[in-house]
Amino acid sequence: MFTDACDEAAGGSFGPDWFYFNWNVDLPSASSLHINEKEVLAVVLAAQRWAPLWQNKHVVLYSDNMVTVSSLNKGTCRNPLVMRCLRHLFWLSASYNFHLTSRYIRSLLNVAADSASRLHSPGYLETLRPFIANTPLSCHMSFSSLQFLLNRFPEWTQWSTGNFSQSHPICFQ
Repeated sequence: MFTDACDEAAGGSFGPDWFYFNWNVDLPSASSLHINEKEVLAVVLAAQRWAPLWQNKHVVLYSDNMVTVSSLNKGTCRNPLVMRCLRHLFWLSASYNFHLTSRYIRSLLNVAADSASRLHSPGYLETLRPFIANTPLSCHMSFSSLQFLLNRFPEWTQWSTGNFSQSHPICFQ
């Protein structure tokens, strides 16, 4: 699993699936947080999305944020918000019986998650096109985020809710 966050959004990828989460649209209270807090929140979003698929597995998270990697591997942090996120991750881990460890990855190698977290910027959809071929954008983000992106990039309408022959196992509601 790979995650990334930037000032405007978070994203992640796991196998052929990915997600986009816009801070201003989906969780306005998080939009002013420090980037380290947003990076850990991206991991929580990923775990909430994919925890059922991780049951009885060892999951390795790749992040380009050293605070995230260190906090997850230590299981603690002085930052109260990051600590609340860690507690939530441990609760998900216990509920779905998975073990999460993290490793640092250079930003240049974190391509899918980096692109997903920056869909609001021109050019990043191109990196995700292989994933979009079989699933509509609506399976990878909230309706609010989808509307935000379609207002910014009207030409994406063809990928927004398309009728594809294979349904995707996890869609945002």
